[in-house]
Amino acid sequence: MDLHFDRFRTRRCGTIALMLAVAGWVCSPAPAQIIGVSGPRLSSGSSLYAQAQDLFRRGQYEAALEQCDAAAAAAEVTGLKNRIRATAARCCLRLNRRAEVVRRLEEIERDDRASSWLALLPLVWNEKLPESERYVAAPTDLQAPSAVRRLAAASALLHETAYRDDCERILREFYLAGRLPFSMMAETQLWRLAADDAEAASLATVRRWQSRLSELPPTMRGGPTYLTGRALRIRHHSAEAVPLLLWLPLTEHDDRFLAAASLAESIRCLRDSGCLAEAGLLEKELAERFGETSAAQRSDGDFP
Repeated sequence: MDLHFDRFRTRRCGTIALMLAVAGWVCSPAPAQIIGVSGPRLSSGSSLYAQAQDLFRRGQYEAALEQCDAAAAAAEVTGLKNRIRATAARCCLRLNRRAEVVRRLEEIERDDRASSWLALLPLVWNEKLPESERYVAAPTDLQAPSAVRRLAAASALLHETAYRDDCERILREFYLAGRLPFSMMAETQLWRLAADDAEAASLATVRRWQSRLSELPPTMRGGPTYLTGRALRIRHHSAEAVPLLLWLPLTEHDDRFLAAASLAESIRCLRDSGCLAEAGLLEKELAERFGETSAAQRSDGDFP
């Protein structure tokens, strides 16, 4: 599995970088390549989109979103239009407008039911995060005609006792249907049913999940990697969990709240392993990069 360290202050956590290298995690490709921002600019009617990409890279997501909408309206080719819509969805995710992400991905699905951009769906990977930091769905969305909205709702409501059976049924239907990328997303969402319960899923099962990660497209890998690392930590394999839990914060991931939760989990693992100095370095990283998140604001160390 590939990592890139440019966005992480490795000079302050060389020991952690060394642990990742020993674990066989290498430092390429760059985050933009992982998440599909970079690459050759498209020529046909893409000048507005090129401006949107530049704004996105500079972190000006509101302005980038406006440019994306203008570019999508001008685009005549479906492939280009959907690529622009995907960048707009990523802007919305970085602005923490998850409901809008779902709406924009529905537009993509209407034009291309097998689009790889649908993997940007803001699924829930930690239901313990505040509602302001994860997607929240209405129960009626479980019967929505849109596959995008139905899958998002099944993910968002999976932890709710009243809807768990329906959500599990919907996820299994998506998984068994084999329609990509929905089947892969549903498959890894089903891991949530046992990730926090060592009796429901053995260590061998979690290791199978770990092997499966390398088979997932990079755009789909973040949530499942976090979930697998968390499952290893719960099963008292903290040292093995650290590289997995550092994947999100070490890459330029769109969901900063999940990245912060993942970094916080890695800090807990380091503490459990007796690596207190390294944990202290990452605590500073958590406060500096993700200070506004709930993971960073838990002063008692009781991370999600």
